[in-house]
Amino acid sequence: MGYCNHPFVTQTDEALNQANSAPKSVYYSSSTSLNTRVALVIGTHNMGHLPFFTTYFESLGLDIGPSLAEFLERKQSKKEAKRKYQRLPSTKMKRS
Repeated sequence: MGYCNHPFVTQTDEALNQANSAPKSVYYSSSTSLNTRVALVIGTHNMGHLPFFTTYFESLGLDIGPSLAEFLERKQSKKEAKRKYQRLPSTKMKRS
């Protein structure tokens, strides 16, 4: 069972497909809404919630504000804790 203990997450594509911002079950392809939604999901996935929105707000010339920054930081912390837990060898063994 050693082959299951690799450092990679193999279900990223499925997680992105199930994202609430751009679900596959809803038709968005005829509008620019899909591009915006996909960019949002990819940006937060690659950069993290707080860095992505901070950069985005700065590009618009807006201040992110302390309460939104705190919320995004908590959201990112939860996401990182979940990723860390899912990458533990004991957790991977339970899934297989």
